[in-house]
Amino acid sequence: YFGSGRLIVQGHTYSLKIGDFFLVPPYERIRYEADGVNPWKYYWIQLGGSRAAEVLEYLGLTADCPVRSYKKDHELLDAFGKLADAYYDYGADSLRCVGYVYVLLDVLATGLAKEKDAHATLRQRYIGETLKYISYNKRYGKHQNHRQRFSLRHIQLHDRIPPHK
Repeated sequence: YFGSGRLIVQGHTYSLKIGDFFLVPPYERIRYEADGVNPWKYYWIQLGGSRAAEVLEYLGLTADCPVRSYKKDHELLDAFGKLADAYYDYGADSLRCVGYVYVLLDVLATGLAKEKDAHATLRQRYIGETLKYISYNKRYGKHQNHRQRFSLRHIQLHDRIPPHK
């Protein structure tokens, strides 16, 4: 989780940095190595079970996209620390350890969702605001008894969307 390195999987090389996490697909031959100048220190967990593939896909980790980035923060490190403590104190099969795996996955999923929302494009925000405007005015507009008509210019003026050039 600190430092840098690289991952080689299915003939592709990925440069890894602080905050990156990656999937080692089952039965896949991979190679990963720490950088010689800034070697990494990392945490790892092994997931299995009937829903493991679903969870990994939810996190955006697939064999075709094995690397994701997570903005480094204390919450993820705390989750790893609690998981490690539970592992050493109670064993891998303890409910406490399994519970902290779920906490860790939730921290990752929540953090990735926040990052995704923060990076929504201006266009996506305009579209979202426009849909809210249309929906609201269709339900609560002045003309409830007949269908209200909207023009692109009308929506642009309301949402301050710059005209398409």
